[in-house]
Amino acid sequence: MRLLTLNVGGASAKLAAWDLRDAEPRLLGGSELHRDAAVAVATFAADVAQAAAALASELSIPRWDAVAHRIVHGGTRCREPAFLDGRVRDAIRDATPLAPLHN
Repeated sequence: MRLLTLNVGGASAKLAAWDLRDAEPRLLGGSELHRDAAVAVATFAADVAQAAAALASELSIPRWDAVAHRIVHGGTRCREPAFLDGRVRDAIRDATPLAPLHN
């Protein structure tokens, strides 16, 4: 399994590609982006998507098997890793005022 992990905040984004096919996870590569305050959040989100595509291309990964994203605050309802479904999406949306640039 090839996993893309994302840690996106208001001013930076860290991406890492992992190979989970062996007993020990192996880091394949990564990149980091920094957002200038003048750049719109939507533009930065597009830049992150482009960086993920470029990383996959550079590593000859045709498609990510899974993607994991860290959120900064899940409120009282999201306290551990979870698959993104409607319930989790609603909880993240409800907690957005706690960290608007990070969720």
